[in-house]
Amino acid sequence: MQSGYKIMSQKFVIPQRLFFALAITFIAVFGSRTFAKPYSPESLAKLIATAKIEAAKGKSPVVMFDLDDTLTNTRDRTARILHDFANRPTIQSAFADDAKKLATLPFLQVRFLLADTMKLIGIDNGDLVQKANAFWLANFFTNTYCAKDIETTGASVYLNLLAQTGTKIVYLTGRDTPRMGEGTKENLVSNHFPTNPEQVVLMMKPDLSQDDLKFKESQYANVAAMGEVIGAFENEPANINSMANAFPTAAAIFLDTIHSPKPDVPEARVDWVENFVLPSY
Repeated sequence: MQSGYKIMSQKFVIPQRLFFALAITFIAVFGSRTFAKPYSPESLAKLIATAKIEAAKGKSPVVMFDLDDTLTNTRDRTARILHDFANRPTIQSAFADDAKKLATLPFLQVRFLLADTMKLIGIDNGDLVQKANAFWLANFFTNTYCAKDIETTGASVYLNLLAQTGTKIVYLTGRDTPRMGEGTKENLVSNHFPTNPEQVVLMMKPDLSQDDLKFKESQYANVAAMGEVIGAFENEPANINSMANAFPTAAAIFLDTIHSPKPDVPEARVDWVENFVLPSY
């Protein structure tokens, strides 16, 4: 990441204590994301152009999209769950001060691991963390909460532009149908994502037992049978690498939102974006 000023510039020197304070504040607000590759929003526009070219040739372009933390924001879902947990009378009476912290938690402070989120906002009560984790686990993978997920900035506009080219949209998600099927469908509609059954396919796990990536890989042949796969979007490095390798001519685009702490990193040919906002020229 480039800074607007040089730390050791002769013209403007930031005191060391102030620099570290600013760094800590930045991490608290934005998280400890890496800047391994510059964002490439032009890859979004390029994919739409490719879709138009393929459609003009009479082909059927296909683009795959993950849902959680690709098209929608699970950090907001977690924040909503923790707000509801904190507002339970039993929690407020037993953990008054910590309950206030959780009740006003902004989703930007949510981390992938719940324990990290609690630590970030100054909660170190083991009993409360355990109760919060149990409540989160019971509610995160449910129709009730996923139905209200907010979209990643620009996602609905982008998908509808892509759909207008005649592209088939495939939602390939690790969510399972029994727990999240109805909420997912409701959310696609409320977020104004394409849902025309003649152009859109939703692929979900039949149950929760299967590994997310293995499920997605098991569907590649079905996706390929729909037409020419020209693009894939994912927030998990291992998943986007798998898609890039399975479809070497397709655009592979990594959403740098939030992902598991697994050590995988996107391969060199993968483009990075932070949202679906098209570049302005």
